[in-house]
Amino acid sequence: MSQAQIKFLQISDALFDSPSALESLELAPAQRRERTEEGFLALERALALAAEEKVDAVIVAGNLFHSASVSLQTVARLQSAFAVLHHTPIIIAPGEFDPWSATSFYAPQFVAASGMTKWPTNVYVFSKPEHVTIRLPACAGVTITCRPFVDGVEPLAIEPERLAALHKEDSPLKVLIKPFAARSFDAAEMENSARSFSYLAGGGLANARIEQCAGKTSAAFSGSLFGQSTQDVGDRSALIVSVKTASGAPAVSIEKHGLDLRRIVCACVDVTNQESDRYAEVIENALSSSGARENRDIVVLRLIGLHEVGNPVPIRMADLQSRYYHVKVENLCRPDYEKQRIAPSQTELRFLKLIEEMKVDATTTPGVSNLLDHCKYIGLAALRQGRVKPGDAS
Repeated sequence: MSQAQIKFLQISDALFDSPSALESLELAPAQRRERTEEGFLALERALALAAEEKVDAVIVAGNLFHSASVSLQTVARLQSAFAVLHHTPIIIAPGEFDPWSATSFYAPQFVAASGMTKWPTNVYVFSKPEHVTIRLPACAGVTITCRPFVDGVEPLAIEPERLAALHKEDSPLKVLIKPFAARSFDAAEMENSARSFSYLAGGGLANARIEQCAGKTSAAFSGSLFGQSTQDVGDRSALIVSVKTASGAPAVSIEKHGLDLRRIVCACVDVTNQESDRYAEVIENALSSSGARENRDIVVLRLIGLHEVGNPVPIRMADLQSRYYHVKVENLCRPDYEKQRIAPSQTELRFLKLIEEMKVDATTTPGVSNLLDHCKYIGLAALRQGRVKPGDAS
C-alpha cells in the first residue's frame, strides 16, 4: 500500500439564522443578537486555526446555515470568511437543514439571481443526489466522497455499485463526509459506512463524539459549532484531523479545539425527599458542581422530582440572572400527592388506580408510561384545586 495523508479542519452544524435555534434558551432579543455574533466569531476562530495548522482542507459536514431563513447578509459574511483562506479548499456537504436545491444559496444561478457575489473559488459544494468522489491536488492518493442532502431526495446509504468502484480506485486513503439527520441517526449505518473508508467525517449531531472500529478511530462528529439550544451543553469545538496510511490500517489523529467562549451548562436538581427549607441550598450546590462560570455562561436549571404539596420550589430569578449571562429554568417538578393519606372512598384514589391500570396496559408502547405519570400529577393537581370535578366529561 502506497503512503498517503491528509490533515483537515472539521466543523458542522453552525445552523446560522435558524428560526428556532435560540428560542429554547429564552434569551432576550439583545442577547440573541449577541449570541449570533458570537457564532460568527467562533467560525472565524475555526478558520484562523485552520490557517495556523496549515491544513490541506476545511470540511463542513452539514448544516452550515438554515436554508428556510438564512439572510443575504449571513451568506455574504460566510463567503467573506471563507475567502480569507483563499489557498485552502473548503469542502461543504449540505445537510438536513441546508440541503442543496436550485433555490439554495449554494446554487450558483440562484446566487447570481439574488444579486450576490459568487462563493469564493476555494469553496466546493457537493450538489448531486448520489455519492460523488473528488481529489485534492495537494494530497496524492486521497479521495473525498460525499452524498449530500438534496431537497426532495431521500438520503440513502452508500450505493453498493459506488462502494465497489471506490475499492477498485487506486486510493490508499478514502475519506467519507456523511451528514446525518439527527432524529433518524443510525449508529449501525454509521459503523457500516466507516468500515469501508479510512475515516468518516460526520455531521448532524449536537455533541462531539469519536467512534472506533476494531480498536481504532474510524469516525468523528465535531458537534455544533456554537451553543444555541438546551441540547448544546458543554464545550463546542472544531476538530483537527490527521489521517495517514502507510502499511496496515489508517492511523487517525484527532485534536479538539474549543471555539465558543461561552458555554451552555445544565444544572439538574432532584427535589424528591428534600425538605422545603433546603430547596435553595440544594439548587446552590447543583450550580456550584455544574462548573457554570459566573457572568459568562448560559445556565439551564432543570428541576425534577416531587416536592411537598403546597411548597413549590422557589426560584430567585433576579439573583440568578445577575450572576450568570442567562438562566433558563425548566421546572419539571410535581406535587407529591401520593405521600398524603388518601381515604379509599376519595376520587383521587380511584384516579390513581385508573392511571396505574393504564400504565400496565401500555408497557409495550415507548413513552406512554412517562406520559401517564405526567398526566397523573396534572390530574391530581386539578382535582385538589377544584379545577375539575368527579364526573366531568372534559
